[in-house]
Amino acid sequence: MSNAFSDALDAIYEDANAAVDALWKQGGAGGGVACRIIRPYYKGGAVGPLHLEARRAPHDLRVRKSEVVTVMAGDTFTITQDGAIYVVRQGDPDGENVEWRIQAERA
Repeated sequence: MSNAFSDALDAIYEDANAAVDALWKQGGAGGGVACRIIRPYYKGGAVGPLHLEARRAPHDLRVRKSEVVTVMAGDTFTITQDGAIYVVRQGDPDGENVEWRIQAERA
């Protein structure tokens, strides 16, 4: 049975402006599992005299638990569109236990 919260979450993950297609690989190996993830949209750049380097900064990713059952350090997410690879540092379930909140670094 559907509810407003799950319907809204599904709409976010289906929106091309919010989520992207990815391939999750447990331990960074194997064939992988197709999923949709939410990642911050940031290309890097300068803010005044400060230059921001997105490649080395930790990234916050989200993925539905219905698509990826478990997330552990060393797992990877490869973005289908641009080939960017994110290596998981830590994954924790959200408060509703429907998403993984993931800290990752770009490989």
